[in-house]
Amino acid sequence: MQFSFQHEWFVEWLLLTVFGYDGKNTTFCTGVINCYTSKDGYTHYHFGTRQLPVFTKLRLLFYNEDGIKVITKASLENFTAVSLAYLLMCDGYWSENTIYICTENFDLVSLKVLVGKLRELGIVCGYKKRGDGYRIRLSSRGSNIALVRKLVLPYFHSKMIYKLGL
Repeated sequence: MQFSFQHEWFVEWLLLTVFGYDGKNTTFCTGVINCYTSKDGYTHYHFGTRQLPVFTKLRLLFYNEDGIKVITKASLENFTAVSLAYLLMCDGYWSENTIYICTENFDLVSLKVLVGKLRELGIVCGYKKRGDGYRIRLSSRGSNIALVRKLVLPYFHSKMIYKLGL
């Protein structure tokens, strides 16, 4: 997993609350958080997870037999407001009074599956071309953003609510 420098606290929170990693416990993580500066000058934090059956099951849900990242209906069977909250905290951002999800690494078929799942939650959304891929855009019309906030705020870290325009 990789996050930018400004989210160091989020990486630490994620490691502690989700993976139970306290800097010594290496049940899920392969070691310490590594920090590096990319060619474009951004500082990033990176940590690895061990190859465990729980992660192997998750990988099989989101990667096809060729190792290409995909989203299938099966991978979203247990997708809930909690899942959406983590997706938005990691890959979401607020811009021009709407919420976007960075999904450029997925193909259009996969995006349509995820958009369908979001619509099942009552969220009005679509996708927008960005470079060689697409980003999911959550509509800012009507009470849609209020619905998204209502669904995910109970699971959002307080320092990440800016991604919801708050």
